[in-house]
Order: sequence, then C-alpha cells, then structure tokens
Amino acid sequence: MNIYQKQSNIHPCKLERNDLFELIRIVKETFPLSKKQGGIKISSNIYDINIRANSIEEFLKHYKLPDIINRLNIELIGWDENSEIDNILQ
Repeated sequence: MNIYQKQSNIHPCKLERNDLFELIRIVKETFPLSKKQGGIKISSNIYDINIRANSIEEFLKHYKLPDIINRLNIELIGWDENSEIDNILQ
C-alpha cells in the first residue's frame, strides 16, 4: 500500500459555534471518498480532561466544555471494501 502524507497547521483563529458546524461540513465534503465513509471524531484536551465525541453536536453539549477552546482535533477515517483503513484525516 502506498502512503501519502500531507501535514499543515491552521493559524490560531476565533471560531464561533456556527463556524464549527461549517468547518465540519467543509471537512466532510472535501475528504476523499472511500468505499465506506467512517465516522467523525472531535476531541480537545481541556485542563485535566479529554473531551471526545462522535459529532459536533455531541461535543458541544459536553457539560465540562469551557467557553474558549485552545485546540480542537478533528478526525475522519475512510474504509475500503476489505474493511481496511483507506484514508485518514486528522
């Protein structure tokens, strides 16, 4: 299997709640299509806890989520017809 890896960082920016929904929509639409699209995982290390969810809605409902998040991680996984990982976006 060939492995292609591209990394980039987004400069710090301020995102409002609606911006996060739009960001997730854009990521899902531009992620390379696989035979089987995996789920999305959203997480953030905040103080002494790691908040992790399978949707932006679930993530934003977490009772310990503060008003400001310094780092947000988004992960998408695509699977091929043999149930092997086809592509990952983090």
